[in-house]
Amino acid sequence: MAPTSILQLYMRVCGPMGPYFRAAALESDPVQRMKLIMSASISFLEPCHTWAKPLNPILGETIQATPSDGSVLSVEQVCHHPPCSYLLLEGPNNSYRYYSYSTFSVKAHINSISLEVSGRKIIEFPDGSSIVFNNQEDTFGNTLIGSLNHVLHGKIKFEDKVNGITGVMNMGFLRRVAKDYFEGYIESKGERLV
Repeated sequence: MAPTSILQLYMRVCGPMGPYFRAAALESDPVQRMKLIMSASISFLEPCHTWAKPLNPILGETIQATPSDGSVLSVEQVCHHPPCSYLLLEGPNNSYRYYSYSTFSVKAHINSISLEVSGRKIIEFPDGSSIVFNNQEDTFGNTLIGSLNHVLHGKIKFEDKVNGITGVMNMGFLRRVAKDYFEGYIESKGERLV
Protein backbone atom coordinates (compact mmCIF):
# COMPACT_ATOMS: atom_id res chain seq x y z
CA MET A 1 0.00 0.00 0.00
CA ALA A 2 1.18 3.49 -0.80
CA PRO A 3 0.81 6.19 1.88
CA THR A 4 -1.06 8.39 -0.64
CA SER A 5 -4.56 8.36 -2.11
CA ILE A 6 -5.56 7.96 -5.74
CA LEU A 7 -6.31 11.71 -5.81
CA GLN A 8 -2.70 12.47 -4.87
CA LEU A 9 -1.58 10.15 -7.68
CA TYR A 10 -3.80 12.12 -10.10
CA MET A 11 -2.07 15.31 -8.99
CA ARG A 12 1.37 13.78 -9.62
CA VAL A 13 0.21 12.66 -13.05
CA CYS A 14 -0.87 16.22 -13.94
CA GLY A 15 2.57 17.64 -13.20
CA PRO A 16 4.23 16.77 -16.53
CA MET A 17 1.17 17.88 -18.51
CA GLY A 18 1.35 21.56 -17.52
CA PRO A 19 4.24 22.62 -19.80
CA TYR A 20 2.53 21.03 -22.82
CA PHE A 21 -0.77 22.75 -21.97
CA ARG A 22 0.97 26.13 -21.61
CA ALA A 23 2.73 25.66 -24.97
CA ALA A 24 -0.55 24.60 -26.60
CA ALA A 25 -2.29 27.71 -25.23
CA LEU A 26 0.35 29.90 -26.91
CA GLU A 27 0.15 27.99 -30.23
CA SER A 28 -1.96 29.51 -33.02
CA ASP A 29 -1.62 26.57 -35.44
CA PRO A 30 -4.36 24.04 -34.55
CA VAL A 31 -2.33 21.06 -35.85
CA GLN A 32 0.66 21.98 -33.68
CA ARG A 33 -1.72 22.51 -30.76
CA MET A 34 -3.15 19.01 -31.32
CA LYS A 35 0.37 17.53 -31.34
CA LEU A 36 1.15 19.22 -28.02
CA ILE A 37 -2.05 17.90 -26.41
CA MET A 38 -1.33 14.40 -27.72
CA SER A 39 2.17 14.65 -26.23
CA ALA A 40 0.71 15.87 -22.93
CA SER A 41 -1.62 12.88 -22.84
CA ILE A 42 1.31 10.46 -22.71
CA SER A 43 3.61 12.61 -20.54
CA PHE A 44 1.95 11.11 -17.48
CA LEU A 45 3.21 7.59 -18.24
CA GLU A 46 6.19 7.68 -15.87
CA PRO A 47 4.40 9.13 -12.81
CA CYS A 48 1.50 6.67 -13.08
CA HIS A 49 3.73 3.57 -13.02
CA THR A 50 3.71 2.63 -9.37
CA TRP A 51 3.55 -0.83 -7.87
CA ALA A 52 2.28 0.33 -4.49
CA LYS A 53 -1.51 0.51 -4.55
CA PRO A 54 -2.72 3.98 -3.55
CA LEU A 55 -5.44 4.31 -0.93
CA ASN A 56 -9.03 4.64 -2.07
CA PRO A 57 -10.21 8.21 -1.51
CA ILE A 58 -13.29 8.77 0.61
CA LEU A 59 -16.41 10.26 -0.92
CA GLY A 60 -16.08 14.06 -0.95
CA GLU A 61 -12.31 14.04 -0.44
CA THR A 62 -10.72 17.04 -2.18
CA ILE A 63 -7.18 18.17 -2.85
CA GLN A 64 -6.06 21.54 -4.20
CA ALA A 65 -2.63 22.68 -5.28
CA THR A 66 -0.99 25.66 -6.94
CA PRO A 67 1.98 24.53 -9.06
CA SER A 68 4.92 26.90 -9.50
CA ASP A 69 3.66 28.09 -12.91
CA GLY A 70 0.62 29.77 -11.30
CA SER A 71 -2.00 27.26 -12.43
CA VAL A 72 -4.61 25.95 -9.98
CA LEU A 73 -5.34 22.23 -9.65
CA SER A 74 -8.39 20.77 -7.88
CA VAL A 75 -9.32 17.09 -7.56
CA GLU A 76 -12.44 15.64 -5.91
CA GLN A 77 -13.81 12.15 -5.32
CA VAL A 78 -17.47 12.41 -6.38
CA CYS A 79 -18.59 8.77 -6.26
CA HIS A 80 -17.45 5.72 -4.32
CA HIS A 81 -19.12 2.80 -6.18
CA PRO A 82 -18.03 2.93 -8.92
CA PRO A 83 -15.08 5.13 -7.96
CA CYS A 84 -15.22 8.41 -9.89
CA SER A 85 -12.85 11.38 -9.58
CA TYR A 86 -13.10 14.86 -11.12
CA LEU A 87 -10.08 17.00 -11.91
CA LEU A 88 -9.81 20.67 -12.86
CA LEU A 89 -6.58 22.39 -13.90
CA GLU A 90 -6.81 26.09 -14.76
CA GLY A 91 -3.81 27.67 -16.43
CA PRO A 92 -2.22 30.94 -15.32
CA ASN A 93 -4.04 34.03 -16.61
CA ASN A 94 -6.89 31.78 -17.83
CA SER A 95 -4.65 30.52 -20.66
CA TYR A 96 -6.38 27.12 -20.66
CA ARG A 97 -8.92 25.09 -18.72
CA TYR A 98 -8.42 21.31 -18.46
CA TYR A 99 -11.02 19.17 -16.77
CA SER A 100 -11.70 15.47 -16.69
CA TYR A 101 -13.39 12.67 -14.88
CA SER A 102 -12.39 9.07 -14.72
CA THR A 103 -13.88 5.91 -13.37
CA PHE A 104 -12.70 2.35 -13.64
CA SER A 105 -13.72 -1.22 -13.03
CA VAL A 106 -11.27 -3.97 -12.16
CA LYS A 107 -11.33 -7.46 -13.69
CA ALA A 108 -9.14 -10.23 -12.32
CA HIS A 109 -7.85 -12.90 -14.69
CA ILE A 110 -5.72 -15.99 -14.03
CA ASN A 111 -2.37 -14.14 -14.05
CA SER A 112 -3.33 -10.52 -14.68
CA ILE A 113 -5.61 -7.68 -13.64
CA SER A 114 -7.18 -5.31 -16.13
CA LEU A 115 -8.64 -1.89 -15.44
CA GLU A 116 -11.38 -0.79 -17.78
CA VAL A 117 -11.02 2.98 -17.57
CA SER A 118 -13.77 5.26 -18.78
CA GLY A 119 -14.15 9.00 -18.65
CA ARG A 120 -13.44 12.13 -20.64
CA LYS A 121 -10.70 14.73 -20.79
CA ILE A 122 -11.35 18.19 -22.17
CA ILE A 123 -9.00 21.13 -22.62
CA GLU A 124 -10.46 24.50 -23.59
CA PHE A 125 -8.61 27.55 -24.91
CA PRO A 126 -9.57 31.25 -24.87
CA ASP A 127 -10.00 31.29 -28.68
CA GLY A 128 -13.07 29.03 -28.30
CA SER A 129 -11.45 25.80 -29.46
CA SER A 130 -11.30 22.69 -27.33
CA ILE A 131 -9.84 19.20 -27.61
CA VAL A 132 -11.74 16.24 -26.17
CA PHE A 133 -10.10 12.85 -25.63
CA ASN A 134 -10.68 9.58 -23.79
CA ASN A 135 -8.68 7.41 -21.39
CA GLN A 136 -6.61 4.37 -22.25
CA GLU A 137 -6.88 0.95 -20.60
CA ASP A 138 -4.47 -0.56 -18.05
CA THR A 139 -3.31 -4.15 -17.59
CA PHE A 140 -1.10 -5.47 -14.82
CA GLY A 141 0.44 -8.72 -16.05
CA ASN A 142 2.11 -11.62 -14.24
CA THR A 143 0.38 -10.80 -10.96
CA LEU A 144 0.94 -14.32 -9.61
CA ILE A 145 3.81 -15.83 -11.63
CA GLY A 146 6.57 -14.09 -13.57
CA SER A 147 7.88 -10.54 -13.70
CA LEU A 148 5.14 -8.05 -12.88
CA ASN A 149 4.44 -5.59 -15.68
CA HIS A 150 2.08 -2.67 -16.28
CA VAL A 151 0.92 -1.90 -19.80
CA LEU A 152 -1.22 1.01 -20.94
CA HIS A 153 -3.11 0.11 -24.11
CA GLY A 154 -6.07 0.99 -26.27
CA LYS A 155 -7.04 3.72 -28.68
CA ILE A 156 -7.07 7.33 -27.54
CA LYS A 157 -9.06 9.60 -29.85
CA PHE A 158 -8.58 13.38 -29.81
CA GLU A 159 -11.17 15.68 -31.41
CA ASP A 160 -11.00 19.39 -32.15
CA LYS A 161 -14.42 19.99 -33.72
CA VAL A 162 -13.91 23.75 -34.19
CA ASN A 163 -10.91 23.17 -36.50
CA GLY A 164 -12.03 19.81 -37.93
CA ILE A 165 -9.00 17.92 -36.61
CA THR A 166 -8.91 14.38 -35.24
CA GLY A 167 -5.89 12.67 -33.70
CA VAL A 168 -5.55 9.00 -32.78
CA MET A 169 -2.99 7.16 -30.66
CA ASN A 170 -3.13 3.39 -30.68
CA MET A 171 -1.21 2.01 -27.70
CA GLY A 172 -0.67 -1.74 -27.82
CA PHE A 173 0.60 -4.71 -25.86
CA LEU A 174 4.32 -5.47 -25.65
CA ARG A 175 3.90 -8.82 -27.34
CA ARG A 176 3.17 -7.05 -30.62
CA VAL A 177 5.96 -6.22 -33.03
CA ALA A 178 7.78 -3.07 -31.82
CA LYS A 179 6.63 -0.91 -34.74
CA ASP A 180 2.99 -1.68 -33.85
CA TYR A 181 3.41 -0.85 -30.15
CA PHE A 182 2.66 2.83 -30.63
CA GLU A 183 1.01 4.41 -33.62
CA GLY A 184 -0.29 7.94 -33.82
CA TYR A 185 -1.66 10.19 -36.50
CA ILE A 186 -3.59 13.43 -36.99
CA GLU A 187 -6.25 14.07 -39.62
CA SER A 188 -7.50 17.46 -40.70
CA LYS A 189 -10.51 17.53 -42.99
CA GLY A 190 -9.74 14.00 -44.24
CA GLU A 191 -6.02 14.60 -44.85
CA ARG A 192 -3.49 12.58 -42.85
CA LEU A 193 -0.90 15.00 -41.45
CA VAL A 194 1.47 12.87 -39.36
